[in-house]
Amino acid sequence: MNILHILPWTSFGGVPNYVKGLLKGLNILGHKNVCVGLDRCFEVYRHYCDVYVAIKDRLSKTHLANAILNTTKIHLYQILKLDFSHVLSGADVDSVIINNDPRVIRLNDVIKLGIPIIRVQHGTYMNYLYWYRYLPIPAIDRIKWLSHTLLYHYDILRYLRRESRLFPNFYIVAVSERTRKELIHYGIPPNKIYVVTGGVDKDVFKPLPKDKARNTLNNLLGTHLDENSEVVLHVGSSPRKGTHILLKALKMLTSLRKVKTIIVGSLRGLYGRYLLGLMMENNLHKNVLLLSRVPNNLMPLLYNVADIVVQPSYSEGCPLTLLESLACGIPIITTDVGCNEDYLKNIGLIDLLIRINKPDFSQELIDKIIHALENKRHYRRRVFSHWDKIPSWIEIAKKYVSLVKNLE
Repeated sequence: MNILHILPWTSFGGVPNYVKGLLKGLNILGHKNVCVGLDRCFEVYRHYCDVYVAIKDRLSKTHLANAILNTTKIHLYQILKLDFSHVLSGADVDSVIINNDPRVIRLNDVIKLGIPIIRVQHGTYMNYLYWYRYLPIPAIDRIKWLSHTLLYHYDILRYLRRESRLFPNFYIVAVSERTRKELIHYGIPPNKIYVVTGGVDKDVFKPLPKDKARNTLNNLLGTHLDENSEVVLHVGSSPRKGTHILLKALKMLTSLRKVKTIIVGSLRGLYGRYLLGLMMENNLHKNVLLLSRVPNNLMPLLYNVADIVVQPSYSEGCPLTLLESLACGIPIITTDVGCNEDYLKNIGLIDLLIRINKPDFSQELIDKIIHALENKRHYRRRVFSHWDKIPSWIEIAKKYVSLVKNLE
């Protein structure tokens, strides 16, 4: 099967990692990936593509590139459109999978081919918008992110609603059952939405001896983690990921037990300053290790260093952090957003789920952390006993292939 992929603009983060995993899974199954992406992302994606059609990134190479807001860039890309008509005329493709903003392509050029067009929807930000006004985000950042959410994410939802009703061969894949329900709430026909979650490379993300993982990290980063240290890992610092909730919980936790916390993600902007202030105010900096940007090849090591992973997110689609930590045999505490609840039920960790019913749930989080650390061996045994329920990218690729065949 030949599949045309419209790749993301970016090459680092959750959605790009989802795309790379899917491309790799399809390759292993013997399918051909024809990829259309920006020229600046070529080195990242080319290993997973049989054909890579590089589109010149006209905006990033202008003198005003750094001064243009992301929301403005998005609207400019919609006007310019990605032109890959020569690809459509020269390649015999069976389906198109869009992991980019669908408005940046000339959809009519693709629709008229009569093949299934699948837009992958990685969440809706509905829950995040509900709690947004309560988050410790300075006014300038609040306006910026709110405008981005309204002008980008909700405009896409309106676009998907219109196109899914207008074209019989335009479909949407939601990465969680919760996302599917949210899309239906926004008026997208239920019969045009299918659920395919994320996956994980279980040859890469797998359990490692904890003492060896910690010794390796100590040698690489100069940390001082011994086998008796209790380590909490948090990946992706941002308001949406609830990093401030974790820091509030750590304030109470450090007075009860000695815990080392690793936070992966840069503390940028005014929110980053707020987090740093929170750490200094509560004397947390001695027990918190900040890693601004970690290469993907080091993430399996970081998961295996931890006793538990904590992701107190306000909004998610199907976070790869959840699947990667579980594949490494590490229990995870997280919230009832995206696909989290479904997977924790399957793995037998539902008692580590936090149901968000108020903006500040740091007390509930501290209770869960203490409970998980006191019972960490019990929870690890649960993860190992259900390890086969964690989907690999090959399994996810098979679901996409089956979906395309059913839609043809």
